[in-house]
Amino acid sequence: GGGVPWTSPGTPPTHLLLGLAAALDIILREQGLEQTWERHEAFARAVWAAVDAWGAGAPIRCFVPEAEHRSPVATLIKMEGVDVMRLRQWCRQEANLLLPGAGLGFLIPPGEENFQEGFSGHDAFRIGHMGHANP
Repeated sequence: GGGVPWTSPGTPPTHLLLGLAAALDIILREQGLEQTWERHEAFARAVWAAVDAWGAGAPIRCFVPEAEHRSPVATLIKMEGVDVMRLRQWCRQEANLLLPGAGLGFLIPPGEENFQEGFSGHDAFRIGHMGHANP
């Protein structure tokens, strides 16, 4: 009220807002939006090519089989018959690499793992494509 356009019942996450402002400044002023999208697409295609190569004769594949339907933001990778949690732990401990899980495991009720054909969430991980790379 009283001319205040917006109030918050708590302390706003100013560090997140400042980080967002800095990231947008880099994207919009230094790199350009189109170049940023092109970089994400290039990273995505590199991940897809790597997964396709790893999957030749192995139980690893992109969850979305058709490249034209995949996201340039992140790829969900399936590894049937592999202990993905162990792989993720090894990556974190030995390579200092965070390999996120499928992200939905906490939503899947026990006994309902087949809510989506071929996906349980326990045999998958994600690779994001929205970072920066050194040339």
